[in-house]
Amino acid sequence: MSQVVIPSGTNAKIMAMDDMTLLGLLAGALTTIAYLPQLLKIWQTKSAADISWAMLVTLTVGIVLWLVYGLFTHDLPVICANVVTLCLTSMILGLKVRYHAVFPPLRLGVSLFRKA
Repeated sequence: MSQVVIPSGTNAKIMAMDDMTLLGLLAGALTTIAYLPQLLKIWQTKSAADISWAMLVTLTVGIVLWLVYGLFTHDLPVICANVVTLCLTSMILGLKVRYHAVFPPLRLGVSLFRKA
């Protein structure tokens, strides 16, 4: 069992962090950073066309619910992982909105006005 000192006002609290909490933090860190390559690819290609709106919105709502659950149960790994994951998925969602084409791109050689 390891100990982490968390400053709180003028007194310092010592929180015992058991192996299961460390395991949860490691699992949360790994599943959270898994979103980073997708975020970077969207940023570099300026396209999020291959990302499903339904998946992204469902995932974001699920992350918010996990965060609320973690806050109510005071579960540090759940809170930490979902705060960071919410930030990453929010950035992906923002880029999806930013790069979403309202009108499909025009192809060269295709007339907008065709004769009947």
